[in-house]
Amino acid sequence: MTAINPTLYNYISSLESMSLKDLQALWFEHFKEKTKAINKNYLINHLAYKIQADKYGGLSKRTKDMIAKKIKENSTQNTKTRTHTIKPGTELTKIYKNVEFRVTATEDGFEFNGLTYRSLTKIAHIITGQKISGPRFFELKN
Repeated sequence: MTAINPTLYNYISSLESMSLKDLQALWFEHFKEKTKAINKNYLINHLAYKIQADKYGGLSKRTKDMIAKKIKENSTQNTKTRTHTIKPGTELTKIYKNVEFRVTATEDGFEFNGLTYRSLTKIAHIITGQKISGPRFFELKN
């Protein structure tokens, strides 16, 4: 296990106190491209990783290959395969802000207010106006 360089540790710790403008400039220095990111935590986390990867090395080829394989597996999954763990005809109900909403599983997705949607997440977004997990919203997941 590689010991943490105290100077590097202090440098990375100092990212927390930098301004957004300074973090964006540092981003350009390390990534050789401008960023439009305005979330300081995002910038700090990615810069901290990049600085350490430059110093100690990044992910191994084996790890990169494993990640690529998982991404490919997940991207080739068909939405229908994932949604049809709920049998067609199943009715889901949810009370949100004192209003009851009903969704029916179909062969093609989910029917809500006379329209068919491919995902519960889209329906949850319509109901709440927020990005939210549909299965979580309808209490199918913890």
